Amino acid sequence: MSLSYKFLSAAILLGLASTAAAAGPADRALTNINANPAAVRGNAGDRFVAKDTMIDANGGEHVRFTRTFGGLEVIGGDFVTHSRGGALKSVSQTLKSDLRPGNRASISKDDAIDAAGLQFGTDFQGLPT
Repeated sequence: MSLSYKFLSAAILLGLASTAAAAGPADRALTNINANPAAVRGNAGDRFVAKDTMIDANGGEHVRFTRTFGGLEVIGGDFVTHSRGGALKSVSQTLKSDLRPGNRASISKDDAIDAAGLQFGTDFQGLPT
């Protein structure tokens, strides 16, 4: 067996081991969320990031997620999934709906500056943007 073949074999084995180790509680919870977005009141524009994982004495997995929509944090959109044996059992959350507000400007930049000037005065420090 050549030296390069041994290195290639070792690299493949290390890659497989790291892939298996990566499938932890957060990955399983995210798989469950993607399979059932209604459980977390998910919207097509939502993105989820696991922030904390806890495994209790009974083997229950509890994963805390934050949520963004269109790149913006959803205040009050965080939640905790509760799973056992890879199966989602429940979700703790305060978000009541999967509805999200529009995040596109409805007026032009110049109109926004004019409206701000009318509302708050025109004593700007430099040019408003």
